[in-house]
Amino acid sequence: MSDNKPRYLESFGPKLYVETGSTVVGFAGKTAYQLVSVNADGLRYNQSFHEGSGIARFNTDSKFQFECGDKIKSEDVACLFTAHKGGIEFTAEDGIITFKATQIVIEGEE
Repeated sequence: MSDNKPRYLESFGPKLYVETGSTVVGFAGKTAYQLVSVNADGLRYNQSFHEGSGIARFNTDSKFQFECGDKIKSEDVACLFTAHKGGIEFTAEDGIITFKATQIVIEGEE
């Protein structure tokens, strides 16, 4: 996206909008686009992609639930997280990280 294009905002009612071309620079950098929703309780959800940093963000004021695998076999892999270069980090700033499974396998070269 060229930096000289104007800001564009499309509203899909009182609880959802899409914005592109924002000039605001935040934590992740200048926003290429964002999808924003606010529910009746005032809780926000934001999905965005950023210039410069290349960060793609999913952010919510409340809980985030990710579900998959309802229609596959128990022995199949339902959820994959892949970092082609670099690492993967899980951070609980004020809490614990819990893994639950019938079996947990950790593999590493070191």
